[in-house]
Amino acid sequence: MTNKGFTLIELAIVLVIIGILMGAILRGQELIRSAKEKKFFSQLQMLGTAQLTYLQREGRYAGDTDKDGFIDDDTTAWDELEKQHLILKKEKAKQSVFAGVTFSFSNGYCQHFGGIHDSTTLHGNYIQAGSNLPQWVAQTIDNRIDDGDGNTGYIRWSTSGNPCGQNYTNNANKIGYLYWFFDL
Repeated sequence: MTNKGFTLIELAIVLVIIGILMGAILRGQELIRSAKEKKFFSQLQMLGTAQLTYLQREGRYAGDTDKDGFIDDDTTAWDELEKQHLILKKEKAKQSVFAGVTFSFSNGYCQHFGGIHDSTTLHGNYIQAGSNLPQWVAQTIDNRIDDGDGNTGYIRWSTSGNPCGQNYTNNANKIGYLYWFFDL
């Protein structure tokens, strides 16, 4: 008598191997996600440090063309940082580790709801990262260096191109923009 098919032991071994492979794949994805978040955070810090170093050297921020303390020209900011060798190449420094997410410099006002100042508005220079930043990255960075709320503090994030916009979305993989008020 010839039996065709697999024994229960053979099937169990195959299922264990599939389980191990799935676990390895999921762990690999988690490591890649963590590495991207850390790289993004490093890029953000590097840009803030470049601006603060420029301020120490020149007495104003890169891109503050009218010398009022606020960055008003993003293109000039990148050119001046590159000229001072605070970034290597502006085209590369503008690109984040996430596809479609670029960095820029600006300044702006935001309503403030407690935490940083007693005033009702927040006005400062910020680094913007947008427009397709995953929400989990914004939340992780906000938790790491600020208050964890995208509507308050030094780190703001929103689905709009507004540093004071709504920060909640149903899609954890796409939020839109992150703003870091680096000079407050």
